[in-house]
Formats: sequence, C-alpha cells, structure tokens
Amino acid sequence: MKITGVILLIFSVYLLSTSQVSQIRNEDKIRILEATNIAAAYGDSLWEGWNNVPFSILLVSSDSEYLIYHPHPVEGFSEMGFDNSLNSNIYYRARKFDTALLASFKAIDNIPSIVVGYPENTGAPSSVWVISVIHEHFHQLQYSQPDYDAGVALLDLSGGDNSGMWMLNYPFPYEDQNISDQFSNLLHAAMLTVLSKSDRYFKQNFKKFIEQREKFIKLLNEKDYRYYSFQIWQEGIARYTEFKILELIKDRFNVSQQMRALPDYTSMDSLYLQMFDKLIMNAEQFHLSEVKRVAFYTMGALEGLILDRVNPGWRIYYFKEKFFVEKYFNMK
Repeated sequence: MKITGVILLIFSVYLLSTSQVSQIRNEDKIRILEATNIAAAYGDSLWEGWNNVPFSILLVSSDSEYLIYHPHPVEGFSEMGFDNSLNSNIYYRARKFDTALLASFKAIDNIPSIVVGYPENTGAPSSVWVISVIHEHFHQLQYSQPDYDAGVALLDLSGGDNSGMWMLNYPFPYEDQNISDQFSNLLHAAMLTVLSKSDRYFKQNFKKFIEQREKFIKLLNEKDYRYYSFQIWQEGIARYTEFKILELIKDRFNVSQQMRALPDYTSMDSLYLQMFDKLIMNAEQFHLSEVKRVAFYTMGALEGLILDRVNPGWRIYYFKEKFFVEKYFNMK
C-alpha cells in the first residue's frame, strides 16, 4: 500500500507538471504555424540560407515560458512532450521575461531565439504578430552568421557592455538640431525616391537622396556613423524584409482557414497596404529628436526598397559586406 501510494503521488506530480501543455493556446499555435510556413515557403527566395537557421521560439505567457523549435533540450526547462500540430518538442519553465516582449537574442543556451508574448500583450494583432515573428526570424539569420559577433565587436560601439543593450542605449546625438533636421531631409528624399513611378523621376530623386545622405553622414563623427550604419543594416533591413515577405505572399500564399478565422485577422494584402502607408507617413512625420532610434527602421526599409531598383542583386552582398548598406549601391 505504501509503495502504491508513492507511485500514485509520483504520477500525480507528473500529471500536474505536464498539464501545462494545454496552456499553449490553440490560437497561438495557429499563429506560430502561419509564421513558420510563410518563412519556409518564401524565406530562401529572399535571403539565402534562411531555412537553415533554427526557428527557436520562446512563447511567454503570464506565468510560464514555452520553448518551441529549439534544436535540443535545455537545462532549466522541463519537457512536455512532442506537439503534433507544431511538429516540435515543447519545453517549459516558470516565466522570466516580460509578457510584452517581442525580440530576438541569444536568450536560450546561446542559440538566437525569438522571445515573444501573446498578441494581446505585445499590442500586435494576429497578422501583424505573424509578420513581426518573421522579422525576428530574420534577426536569427543575422545573428547566426559565423562572423557576425566578430564583425560587431570590430565596430567598437559597445563601450564595454557585453549584454548587447548598447544596441538600444548607444548615446547617438538624436537631439542635435542640425543632425535631426538633416535626417528629416534625408527621410523625405528617400520617400520621394521610393514613390517615383517613372525611371526618369527615380533617377532625379535618387541623385537628391544621395546628396542628402552625404550631407547627413558629414554631420556625424566616425563612431556615430558606424552606429547609424549598423542600425540601418540590422534593424532597417529587417523592417524592409517585412515588406518583401508581404509583397511575396499577398497575392499567392494560401493563408490557413484557422488563421482567417481568428477574430483579429487582417488579410495579407490589406496588411501590406497598411504597412506601406504607415512607412510613408513615418517618413513624412518622424523627427529624429523625438522618435530617436525608431526612425532608423523607417530609413533602412526605404533604403532597401531603393536598392531594389538601383541594384536588384544587392542582397547577395548583404552578409558578405556587413554593416554599411551604402556599399550595395555600387555592387553589381
């Protein structure tokens, strides 16, 4: 009887621990599958090697974190078992990260992982959440490059900060009025270049864009220039990737019925138009002194779209010649 009691106690503890599998909500599985299916279908056509990178996701709930698509078990996590719908082993632990987080970094066993909360906590409705996860998967591709860490170190921007927070907190002179004003000029020139319909107007506006870019760069000291270029390369081109993915899928990807049935679903063609309109609006309204680093996302996305017309093959150089996007204007 005592042995039977011990066995029942152990079994009860096991059931209690594994019962948390149900806390991965069905709607979250739907969104995750949509993001991974889109990336698998179109990622490699945009960025070579995209599908070779682990799509490790840490889904953050109010009290737990669920590790999905990680290449191996990790210390500190308990195993739930294999989830057939996600086609992945699931691991869990008590929550450590903020529920509103939507970011990617080497959070789990030095593997770049997407750490993301529920849509209602991140402020991203379902379709936006899916595209944002794909944005973060592009960061996983960046971080997984064999020479990425060494290259970033050579930029000499960390100021001794080994946590990576310098990428967010670097003391860029956002509030310098001359720099902020010239950045507004640059954003406007980039916007007009992107909106140019004819080749003649594009060439005229591109020339003005380059002139404004050179004026802006001359206002920066060497270190601030390196930081600006790094942000355009890393975050700006990640934003550009969102547009390119949406451009690829908006007319041909068969969104699942389960995704379409989510109450906050937006069609991908509608989302593409909304995001493009927002990009143009930001280019018209952003002031560097007010929005600071956020403006670099918009600038980088515009530069990527400009590069598509100036040098359609520029993406093959992206991981070979890192951190300085302007190099790609002349590489053909």
